[in-house]
Amino acid sequence: MRTVRISLTLVALTAVPAVALASGGSGRVLVPGCVKAQYKPRHLILGCDGSNYLKALTWSSWTTRRASGRGIDEINDCMPDCASGHFHAYPVAVKVSRPGRCARITHKVFRHFEFVYGSQHPRGGRIQSGPLPCPA
Repeated sequence: MRTVRISLTLVALTAVPAVALASGGSGRVLVPGCVKAQYKPRHLILGCDGSNYLKALTWSSWTTRRASGRGIDEINDCMPDCASGHFHAYPVAVKVSRPGRCARITHKVFRHFEFVYGSQHPRGGRIQSGPLPCPA
């Protein structure tokens, strides 16, 4: 299992509300994104360079500890370079977990992701996981 390239270019997934009950927040945990953190986002920018994003996200479970859902992962193959590359769509199961804190965000945010693809998957394998960085 490798840490996905997107986790390195990911400044923060479009945020999903954070777990904050114990700390006096609203009780929502967010998903960090490139632009902002959101609660139950339908779309999530993973690569701040525009090379990777999730779309058509639907969430089947959302708690203050983890969330899971499904969507389409659009990944630019960047061949021969990202400007000339083509996007490829992969159905994906998404899990986010490990709520934590980020500077300048009131709510907690999920700090870890796991993507599970079907038989069609990007380079790197069927299961990819890694840290979710805080938004810049």
